[in-house]
Amino acid sequence: MMTTTLDDETDPVLLRRCAAGDAQAFRTLTRRYDLELRAYCRRFSRDPHDAQDLLQEVLIKAWRHCAGFDGRSSVRTWLYRIVVNTAIDHHRRSLRRPVPVAEPAWEMPSQSPESEVIDREELRAALRQVPEHYRTVVILSDGLGWPYHEIAALCRIPEATVRSRLSRGRRTLRALLSAPAAPEA
Repeated sequence: MMTTTLDDETDPVLLRRCAAGDAQAFRTLTRRYDLELRAYCRRFSRDPHDAQDLLQEVLIKAWRHCAGFDGRSSVRTWLYRIVVNTAIDHHRRSLRRPVPVAEPAWEMPSQSPESEVIDREELRAALRQVPEHYRTVVILSDGLGWPYHEIAALCRIPEATVRSRLSRGRRTLRALLSAPAAPEA
């Protein structure tokens, strides 16, 4: 007679066990996707410590919301969706964080002459004004370097929609950045 272990269980079975409070099933499930989740989190954050924080937050959210998995997608897709949503939340919080007045030169990434002209705070302020569905695509494409097909899969929209939202988002961002600043009262 053959006995099955948690390693032999399918993802949906493990997730149902997680929903029932089985921590060992959750460890088994997350171990399956550990390398992929880590790599995915690193794509959203250039800093390894931030990527690790993001991963921890993703795992906590997955544990807390495993009962909400409806089976319409694969467990892998469900986990990646949690990564995307959590990364977007992190990015939104970073836009609200104060920026130091002067950053040391060794922390500044190399920039083109055009991008050196744009003050980082102006860019953040302008991004906050771009409609969210455009902003998300602009950040994923221009900020994180994601290819269109991955953005389409994550946002659950066609690639053509990604291209049009990216074009409109960039146009909106350019208009906001080139608009003359309002005089201070």
